Amino acid sequence: LKIISNQFLNLIYSFKKLALKHHPLKNAAHMNIHLEKFHQICEAYEVLSNRKLQEFSRFFKNQFSYP
Repeated sequence: LKIISNQFLNLIYSFKKLALKHHPLKNAAHMNIHLEKFHQICEAYEVLSNRKLQEFSRFFKNQFSYP
């Protein structure tokens, strides 16, 4: 069995809450603004939940960071 830490569960809950808040179909009046935010939230969730993307992100952050 794989045990998931409380911190990771809190992170998942927070992302779901933000995704619902900025879902473009729930906010039709400002769809363009919320669509952009929704895509950013989804992309961030994918990066944080995928180990390979985390390693890739760290690699490029270290390679191209400025002093």
